[in-house]
Amino acid sequence: MSWGNILLGMLIFVVLVYMVIPNFFIKTLGFGSIKSQAASGVAITFDDGPDPEITPQIIDILDQHGLIATFFVVGEKAARYPELIKMIQDRGHKLGAHSHHHEFAWFMSPWKTWRDWEDCNATLERLSGEKVVLVRPPWGTFNLSTWLWIKSHHKQVVLWNVEGHDWQRRRSPERIITRILKRIKPGSIVLLHDAGGETGAPQNTLSALDELCCRIVQEKKLPLVALKLPKFGK
Repeated sequence: MSWGNILLGMLIFVVLVYMVIPNFFIKTLGFGSIKSQAASGVAITFDDGPDPEITPQIIDILDQHGLIATFFVVGEKAARYPELIKMIQDRGHKLGAHSHHHEFAWFMSPWKTWRDWEDCNATLERLSGEKVVLVRPPWGTFNLSTWLWIKSHHKQVVLWNVEGHDWQRRRSPERIITRILKRIKPGSIVLLHDAGGETGAPQNTLSALDELCCRIVQEKKLPLVALKLPKFGK
């Protein structure tokens, strides 16, 4: 066997162990992660914020529906807008970690991945004054270091089973609503975005949210509820 084949085999092994296998088991198969909640209602979650324009308006709409949402926030944005973290807490919503710099896990080294989550965790706990247990990696994508950090810090991975693809600007409010309504069921965790994505996309999410909440309740006969997870560690 040539050195070239040996090196190629080693590279394939590293890629499998570091990227593909963790992602397949955690994201695809759901081992060690939660994709649906322990309640019959529908939970709404938001990624990529906070945003000084969109997030407060999102919270106002949620308040009108008496809905407690979960915001998975980016650490560097939280540090930039600490008043929005306080608003999320003061209005009764839940807080989760969404990494510090929002980078794709497969392109991050083990030490950079670890540092990114350490920085995010420290920032959110400093701003919120409480331990942040819920985490959701960007794009729901893992590498081995992500998983090791999560396990060593006793965090709970929360993914989703319904998404509006609302990070795309071409997704009109009606398309976002229609896509979600086709897919929700009792226990669904819905992924939306209050920031990030393509320019202008969060405004479509904002425009869709009120009608979406109404139609989930009226057409699908499903209550909107706060995210409820199985007991941690069970």
